[in-house]
Amino acid sequence: MPLTPTIVARPDGDPNLAWVLLGRGLDLYQDAVFILGEEGRFVYVNDAATRALEYSREALLLMGPPDIDPNISREQCLEILQSPEGQSFVIDTVHKTQSGKLIAVQVHGVTLRREGRLFAVSIVRDMSEAQRLQEALQQRQQYWRTLLDEFPFFVWLKDEHSRLLAANTAYARVARVASTAELEGRTEIDFFPKDLAEMYVADDRAVMAAGEAHYVEELYVDEHGQRRWMEVWKSPLHQHGKVVGTVGYSRDITDRKRTESDLQKALAFAQGVIDAFPDVLFETDWEGRYLNVWTRSPELLAASREALLGRTVQEVLSPESVAIAQMAFSEAERKGVSLGHVISVMTPLGLRWFELSISQMRTSADARPHFITVSRNVAEDSGLIIELGAWVLRESCRTAVVWNAGATQPRKVAVNLSARQIQAAGFVAQVQRIVSATGCRFQWLEFEITESLLLDEDGVAVKALRALRDMGSTIAIDDFGTGYSALSYLARFPIDTLKIDKSFIHRATTDHFRAELIRAILSIARSLKQEVVAEGVETREQADFLAAEGCQFAQGFLFSKAVPREQLLRMSGS
Repeated sequence: MPLTPTIVARPDGDPNLAWVLLGRGLDLYQDAVFILGEEGRFVYVNDAATRALEYSREALLLMGPPDIDPNISREQCLEILQSPEGQSFVIDTVHKTQSGKLIAVQVHGVTLRREGRLFAVSIVRDMSEAQRLQEALQQRQQYWRTLLDEFPFFVWLKDEHSRLLAANTAYARVARVASTAELEGRTEIDFFPKDLAEMYVADDRAVMAAGEAHYVEELYVDEHGQRRWMEVWKSPLHQHGKVVGTVGYSRDITDRKRTESDLQKALAFAQGVIDAFPDVLFETDWEGRYLNVWTRSPELLAASREALLGRTVQEVLSPESVAIAQMAFSEAERKGVSLGHVISVMTPLGLRWFELSISQMRTSADARPHFITVSRNVAEDSGLIIELGAWVLRESCRTAVVWNAGATQPRKVAVNLSARQIQAAGFVAQVQRIVSATGCRFQWLEFEITESLLLDEDGVAVKALRALRDMGSTIAIDDFGTGYSALSYLARFPIDTLKIDKSFIHRATTDHFRAELIRAILSIARSLKQEVVAEGVETREQADFLAAEGCQFAQGFLFSKAVPREQLLRMSGS
């Protein structure tokens, strides 16, 4: 627009005052001001011009535009001056300072005529910062576009009417358009089957109405008739506290869903294999450390599953069984499989014999192998558990006789009983014969059962245990807290002692929940007038905690590891 000022002086003042004020105002103006004369030289420059170009006013008045602008010629200057009066112009160019620095500028000017002479008045604005910001914005937009386009899945931004404001090239490909620009301002109804597009739009509205993100996995049929799975995420777009649209992404997860399906089938197959084994399945590493345990009969484990994980066979099995197991692992590492080795394991049910079937499993080509071990309870399967149980009872009775010789108070020997033993015909009579034949007394024996026996429905176990108790022996529940305990069972069975499983004791001083459970067990036992033995006490802190809570007895490595019978008898004699 023309910049021809109208100068009005006060009637009673100096007629030149307005021109003086105008000149002063131009010198204080932050942008450079130039007036170009018809000779092609500047006839006026303000202070901002001298500061920006680093020249004195006198020097600039001897120059013309070509002296400060490398992009303009004298002929172009004359062409501008010869334009009709009032012709405005805008030029984006650069000015060169006295020190050689180039400054991006924007020139706004207008042509004037005065007494037949030609002039051009220009205001020059330094655009360096604006240009820098513009370049930064463009670069950021380029980064944003590159980021979106590099995503292998679809990304979009929509307004409140589901019109696309922006989308990436992956979206453009699935919409079958040449560029993302063709998407802008259009809805999915323009690109996709009507039923799908209407579903997408309805989903947009639901997300905006709810005001929160939405995630879904959708099944659809692609243009080739193939069933595909898509993962879709949408979130409302907020601006100044108002929902103005949606932002979202979707990606093809068909391969992942197929993998999940295959994995579920494999897991179902593996579970079927595990369920087909009546006993125990182990996974161990090459050092013999238990990594996983599967069983439907936890009473066949040497310890609870939680207590086994992370421990090694050397920590769990007897030295003789460790030697056999290591030989089997070595054979499996050499040959890939090892079959037929038998080990003995002290379980809550007593001593049990297991046949090992070990196969090698490598997690990677250069890694040491893992081993999958199937442990079959050969004693239970063959019925030998009855004979083994009788042998164990006979040996225990003989030990009790020697141990109690000369003792003033009864010293009890604990004997583990299996469910099959107790439920066998003639069990009580067999116990009576063995006790009588060895010269033992029932007062010297405590029979230990597991909680699984508490589920006895026909009452056989209850009758047998009551008979043993009536003869003078005591009855204990071993590994209490890991099975099927219920108050009704404790009241129904003739129980004298509860032996708290070591999985509770190990964390009694570090786990508040475990500590409260122990307190509850002790309270129940006191109410039922039963004794309590804490199993697996290994630290002084655990022992102090149990004593403070009123636990009468404890056993564990803090006091002694398991010792041979001869050594035990010597200890009792001393």
